Amino acid sequence: DEYVAEKIKQIIYLVSSNHPHLGLRITLKLINSSLMVKGLEKLQAHSDSLVKEIGGVRVLSTSLPSTSRDVQKTVEQYKDLTDTPTPLIKTADLGQLKLILNSEFPWFSSLTEQFYRHLLVRQLGDSVFYLPPTLFLGPPGIGKTSYINRLSVLAGVPFKSISLAGKNDNKDFTGTARGWSSGEPSSVINLINDKKIANPIFLLDELDKAGGSAHNGRIHDTLLNLFEPSSACAVYDEYLAAHADLSHITWLCSANDVSQIPTTLLSRLEVVEVQKPKPEHYVRIVKKTIDDFCSRNGIHLSHVPAIEEADWKWFSKYYSSPRRTRKAVEKWLSYRLLHSATAAN
Repeated sequence: DEYVAEKIKQIIYLVSSNHPHLGLRITLKLINSSLMVKGLEKLQAHSDSLVKEIGGVRVLSTSLPSTSRDVQKTVEQYKDLTDTPTPLIKTADLGQLKLILNSEFPWFSSLTEQFYRHLLVRQLGDSVFYLPPTLFLGPPGIGKTSYINRLSVLAGVPFKSISLAGKNDNKDFTGTARGWSSGEPSSVINLINDKKIANPIFLLDELDKAGGSAHNGRIHDTLLNLFEPSSACAVYDEYLAAHADLSHITWLCSANDVSQIPTTLLSRLEVVEVQKPKPEHYVRIVKKTIDDFCSRNGIHLSHVPAIEEADWKWFSKYYSSPRRTRKAVEKWLSYRLLHSATAAN
């Protein structure tokens, strides 16, 4: 047995030197095999070094098999997270990222500067995109989701927003037990599996309104584990019956009030107060809304009517928040475009 194990290791080392992904896949299959040959347990260290060399992470441990064909068929869809390293996106041109965010979201400039400094520090190491758990405090409608979405696009990192308002269970983070007909893995693992990226951004909206119970799972208790890298590297998913490494995820949260958030959770968050845009910022918001509307609907910017002084005066009535401004601008633009088309006909 020891002779066979040694020969297998030699083959793996030879393959890995030229094809790291293939070598890792073979190694992990051997480690996970129930027919493990004596001596192969030492290959775990080799698989870890291969993952590091490739620049990815093994997201899932081996899932427990199920007697249900439907469950087993679903589990098979997540096999790549076990058998192959999932890539980690690295930071690129931080100067350009900062410049664009400050141009499009100037009222977030202090937050942009904070993120910029965190990512600069990351570039001194492995350059993998990661931001510490952060809580935004501010009124609704000021563009938090739009800002994070733009950050994710510029960084090339997947992004998902989860609203916690009224949530009474933690299945978005731990999956659903296999016994339920609607059972499935967690939303977090689903996004990683869909995008094949191990370090996405999650925005947890309205953290202060999250619920839960001892029976269904308290969301705040689950987030305590997710926000700590030491425990986030082995989060148990009830549906897959496997542990997941979620330690590379960037967790960003929003809330209107901290009084409903446990102090134990607050201590794990960097708390940032986000202010409303100033009046001079709304000109940029109007123009960005027009650009986004045209891009979304395939309309060339040459068809956009000129904004008259009376139009700007009308827009200013909705300068209480970027959300209200965007709705007003889109309503104005739709009317003007349809009116122009009707007049032309």
